[in-house]
Amino acid sequence: MNLLIPYVPLIHHADPILEEFSYGDSKVRARKLKTSLKQGDYVFFHTSINSKKYITAYYVIDRILNTSEAASNKNIYLKYKNPHIAEYKEGKRRKQDDVVIFGDPILSRRLERPLLFERALAEKLSLGIDFKKGFTESQCIGSATRQWKKLSDKNVDVLLVEVKDNESRGLTVERIL
Repeated sequence: MNLLIPYVPLIHHADPILEEFSYGDSKVRARKLKTSLKQGDYVFFHTSINSKKYITAYYVIDRILNTSEAASNKNIYLKYKNPHIAEYKEGKRRKQDDVVIFGDPILSRRLERPLLFERALAEKLSLGIDFKKGFTESQCIGSATRQWKKLSDKNVDVLLVEVKDNESRGLTVERIL
């Protein structure tokens, strides 16, 4: 299964960590990651920047580990700064389902030029977003994608083509900000 996952950048809980291709979650969503994803699946991340939606990264799944397993592996906890691992090492997150996914560092990408997630792109994807009168495109997309969305293989292909095309014409994060 491939997923489209929203995120909000937080100061004290940076997750996903796009530079290291890690993402952690807990409880119901942790169980979904653990049971639904497999090596080679895609996870696309999107967020708001200046009141517009952007796809900022994608991971090609390399592995999905229980946070306890990741935190007990010296090579992993020394390399990765994911807050789920750090919090587990501090004694937190031990009484709940908690997982960390890791993207393949060769195949995964943090987009230097975030892909604008606008109506034209949304309509190329089979997400069923209803663009209601009186709401902005970003509001409609945000409302429809607040929860994780499954992406078909065709949707993944569309997004990868759009990312490639965007690289030649898009704006860098610094320029957008």
